[in-house]
Amino acid sequence: MMTLKGFNDSRLPADFPINLNDPQTNLTQFSRLMGSTNPEVETYGYYGGHLFASIDGKKMIPLLGIEGVGVSRLETQPNGEVKAFHREIGYYSDIRTGKYIDSWHNPLIDDTIEIYHIKNMQVNAKLAAINEMEFDGHMIKVPFPSKWDFMGATGVNNFELHMELPTILDQAKWPREYPGPTTKISEMFMRQFDTADLLNPKLDSIPNMGSWSRVSTWFPWMLMGEIPGEIVFRTHSLKLRNGIDDIPKQLRDKIEKEDPENLVAPLASSWGKPNESSFTNFLRDRQPAPMPKK
Repeated sequence: MMTLKGFNDSRLPADFPINLNDPQTNLTQFSRLMGSTNPEVETYGYYGGHLFASIDGKKMIPLLGIEGVGVSRLETQPNGEVKAFHREIGYYSDIRTGKYIDSWHNPLIDDTIEIYHIKNMQVNAKLAAINEMEFDGHMIKVPFPSKWDFMGATGVNNFELHMELPTILDQAKWPREYPGPTTKISEMFMRQFDTADLLNPKLDSIPNMGSWSRVSTWFPWMLMGEIPGEIVFRTHSLKLRNGIDDIPKQLRDKIEKEDPENLVAPLASSWGKPNESSFTNFLRDRQPAPMPKK
């Protein structure tokens, strides 16, 4: 279980009318930022940016572009906890042209490989004083609260997830995909918003923009094996005020043509069922890559 003693204490103005250091109050306001406190409303978040390789002794190496969208619906429970129903999709692209691609020449291993895009149909989570989320068969527990900071008319919220889990790949079966015995994932979300929106009780959903950063073990489809290093995601993000209508045309056209079900949040009946991730879905959909010819 991750603990960050004192790290998440919010810096609030002396006369600020909302005590965001109270865990339940923090959760309620975070829900407005992440999604909507109206359980009938689905909210959409866009992200776009680049992937880099971080290898000891070398500068960051640009690899791919990434663009996607997530859709969420939140249900607040009588005890104050929140059920978050979330679905996400993302497509990798040529880092120079921005066009989506299905195959890619990995310069780190000098091999052309088949890309495995992000299509997670269910990434549900319970939000509470202790935030719980199932990931690859493990229950991840992350202490609330998230951290808030204010600079006059502008507010900033930061929320982080740091996970270290046994890898789900068998080395003997997946020699080229196996990244080592441990899968490490850190995800960092920053959301910037107008302070006035937070203080407006009439708003169920608070508009915001920010960033999503991720540092993790190599994805198995990259065929990096146990080469030392990590993937670094750097993206900008935006809650879409007009929902689907605000999704960039290239992205919306591709989703509506190939994966339209990813534009709707999971049903309530999905609660309690295993979540999906790029790792579990890869094992479900792919076979081990053949060893390179000598």
